Amino acid sequence: MFTIRGKLVIYALEIVAAASLLLSMRPLDWHVQVGLATVAVLAVGFATLLGRSIASAIDRLVVSTRRIGEGNYDDPVLVHSSDEVGTLGREIDRMRLQLREKVRQLEELSRELEGKVARRTDALRQANERLSELSDLKSDFISKVSHELRTPLTSIMGAADNLLDGIAGPVDERPRSYLSRIKENADRLLHLINELLDLSRIEAGKEEICLSNFRLDALIGETLETLKPLAEERGVMLAAPQGPPLVIRADRDKVSRVLINLVDNGLKFTPPGGRVDIRARAEGPWVKVAVSDSGVGIPARELERIFDKFHQVERVRGGGRAGSGLGLSISRQLVEMHGGGLTVESSPGAGSTFTMTLPVADGDGVGPQAARESWHAS
Repeated sequence: MFTIRGKLVIYALEIVAAASLLLSMRPLDWHVQVGLATVAVLAVGFATLLGRSIASAIDRLVVSTRRIGEGNYDDPVLVHSSDEVGTLGREIDRMRLQLREKVRQLEELSRELEGKVARRTDALRQANERLSELSDLKSDFISKVSHELRTPLTSIMGAADNLLDGIAGPVDERPRSYLSRIKENADRLLHLINELLDLSRIEAGKEEICLSNFRLDALIGETLETLKPLAEERGVMLAAPQGPPLVIRADRDKVSRVLINLVDNGLKFTPPGGRVDIRARAEGPWVKVAVSDSGVGIPARELERIFDKFHQVERVRGGGRAGSGLGLSISRQLVEMHGGGLTVESSPGAGSTFTMTLPVADGDGVGPQAARESWHAS
């Protein structure tokens, strides 16, 4: 069979040949001229029909490819000629069948994946419920055990205090040293129990804040008086430069606990001869309270983990006694309950600075929600 190009060339040659013959014939051979003219007209007609056939086949290819592009892979490509257009149509139809098979495989894979995702989601939802139950059980267990431990521990501490005060009679120096050690370790144990109780209440969502307006400088002064004996015992200078009176709206007891914990940590990790400073400044609707020490500092690799529960910073020489690893975690959560934050800056050998951000009190009485919205907006 001739190609499209060949067919067009043949018909063009026929038209040219017929026209040449017509022009070369003598005028008297009119019957020959009529025959040649008829041949030329037929050639033109055949060429026209061929052009329409080609155009029609191409239109069908365009329609078929458009359907395939729209995602219809079921209708065949209807081009049956044996020329280039027919070859192109058969190739497009073969591609249509391949695409239909690929789409079918992808749909099956998609349904399989959806089933796996649904099953995994269900499994994660049963697991999440189980974890929630275990978390509630853990919090309840910690709360109950802590309460049970605190009662006899309080009795032990009371008895040790009475003996040290001489209520049961004079106590010699050696028994007194043992009693003092009992009292000191009982205090540490009670502190740990209280931290566990605080943690269980916070995680259970039972910890509440009682807002009030109060002078921050007064609270800082009370903190200095409370921890002054400990600072003197460790040979560390504890100071708070006088600043402008700042009134904040927060839970006074919880802010006091956080401040005492931060200062106590500063004293713990500052060697004799060092210092711990408390500074407060206002920044828009917020007050920033910074507790800085000249202690051993915190390694860079530890900075991201010091607020994790039960995490203890790697101790270095002169790094002080080990704690429970709960104080900073609880402190950050208590500050965040006010809509603020607790951050740290430190480097080994250059000390540390912990900064907590709390809302300033205004005439309308800023609550934790309004403070939180203002904090995120800034």
